[in-house]
Amino acid sequence: MHDLFLCLVYTVGGYLSGNIMYAYWLPKWIRGVDVRDFGADRNPGSANATVACGLPMGIACAVLDILKGAVPVYLAMHVAKLPLWYMVPVVLAPVAGHGWPVLFNGRGGKAIATSFGVLIGLLPEILLAPLWAVIILVCLPFIHNHSMLMVVTSSAMSLGSFLMYPVIPIHLMACGVAGILIVRHRPPKERTPQTEEARQNANG
Repeated sequence: MHDLFLCLVYTVGGYLSGNIMYAYWLPKWIRGVDVRDFGADRNPGSANATVACGLPMGIACAVLDILKGAVPVYLAMHVAKLPLWYMVPVVLAPVAGHGWPVLFNGRGGKAIATSFGVLIGLLPEILLAPLWAVIILVCLPFIHNHSMLMVVTSSAMSLGSFLMYPVIPIHLMACGVAGILIVRHRPPKERTPQTEEARQNANG
């Protein structure tokens, strides 16, 4: 019962942590810029912070987005020492919180940095994860096909978990995070005149 209560606390805390959109607030506070006005996808993520405010701002936002996933997962796993099955919702919560933040009406970022964050918090011994995260996040503004990149990255994450850790809860975590990444990177639906007219009519 105690573990279940802690699981709930860390899951809710992790989701709320994911809701803090650093890539939106830092540029807004420091530069007076709304990063949602930049980039093809117009989302509050670190890649658009890089486009809007330069590489140093983008890196700062990416690091904070990594930490907001890593910290709650690390505390739950290595301080509270929750069993692996209880860690499944804890790991998924920050990623889901970043992708669908209630504070932004469900319109969040692509969850790349936060996904690396939960991986680092869960398995800090995987030293290549931070390097991999930095390389992808720095290169992301210059990569046109984000969807294909995330499909490849997510598939590699899932396959790596199956090969390195033959434990069902970790497989569920990897597949869950991979699924969120793929959903968040689906290309937006093209607006036709009919759908645009219907949208305007719905908005009154």
